[in-house]
Amino acid sequence: MIISGIAVKPGKPTTVAVIDGKPVFSLPGNPTSALLMFYQLVRPQIYCMTGTQEKAPLIVKAVAEKRMFAEKGRRTFVMVKLVGDKTGRLIASPATLGLSGAITTLAKADGFVEISENQQFIDAGDETSVCLFNPEANWNSWFFTRNRPA
Repeated sequence: MIISGIAVKPGKPTTVAVIDGKPVFSLPGNPTSALLMFYQLVRPQIYCMTGTQEKAPLIVKAVAEKRMFAEKGRRTFVMVKLVGDKTGRLIASPATLGLSGAITTLAKADGFVEISENQQFIDAGDETSVCLFNPEANWNSWFFTRNRPA
């Protein structure tokens, strides 16, 4: 076993091992945790093993709607939904907080905000980076059709 437990939230129970020369990843059972750990650990390994150039994630700047707290001593990933305000800025709203087992958290989230283990929170109104789940989507079209100001 190489890794047993990671200081992240969600995703702490992740395990990485090598069995018969092959990497084995044991991901958490909660959908949000499993997706994030796949994205952070497994996906890069697959690209490396296949000799394929990993596509850079699409990261956008957004303003935090609410204060988002980190778990003390753990890198924290907060699922967020993006909406546009009347001035055209992207606003990052936390999807259902604290429910890594809820599939609805994933269904409502457009991406995630990463909070360092050395940071207490991202305050409401702070600009933050959002890593989008679907870098292939036409985000300009998505933004203007989904987020027209009232």
